[in-house]
Amino acid sequence: MKQFLALVWGALTQPGDSARMVMTVSAPRNAMWSVLVLISIATVFLRYGAAALGGIPAEATTLGMAPMTLAVVVASWQVIMVFALYFTCQALQGTGSFENTLKLMVWLQMVLLVVEVAQISLLLISPELGQFAAFVSLGLLLWCLVNFLNVLHGYESLGKSTFCLFVAVTGLIVGASLIITLIGAAVPGGYLNV
Repeated sequence: MKQFLALVWGALTQPGDSARMVMTVSAPRNAMWSVLVLISIATVFLRYGAAALGGIPAEATTLGMAPMTLAVVVASWQVIMVFALYFTCQALQGTGSFENTLKLMVWLQMVLLVVEVAQISLLLISPELGQFAAFVSLGLLLWCLVNFLNVLHGYESLGKSTFCLFVAVTGLIVGASLIITLIGAAVPGGYLNV
């Protein structure tokens, strides 16, 4: 456990070196997908556990969804993010492989899970401290992801990897908005009859 936490700390403080280390790990693609799904389930348990302990509004942590629904949403988002980052960065002359993209996203989610445990612990002690930790966590997540993309795709520029992340996330948000609008979920009960 000590070694794992040291690796997590290394990912937060030296994300470039952490990315290089993760990319050298040999792991089958199926195993990586399985780990990503397990992390999604662990994330859901963590959120529901935090809501059950009190001090944290259930809607804020569970988005008002049933556990299984939330697990499917979290897992789907993570899978889509792997593909979006890979194809977007490839379009921007990135050189990273799909396997390494998947490995780095799995590692990022593991790191994020540990950070969430720390954040929820602080939130239970003091809501203000927990909210501050949430902002710090978001900053650390973005810092790690931008550095991971920079190393993965050989950009040698944090600006280019930041742009890649921005384009991928913007594309996902626009795409999701279009799909939600097309299926009529944007308005409760479907489209308005005007």
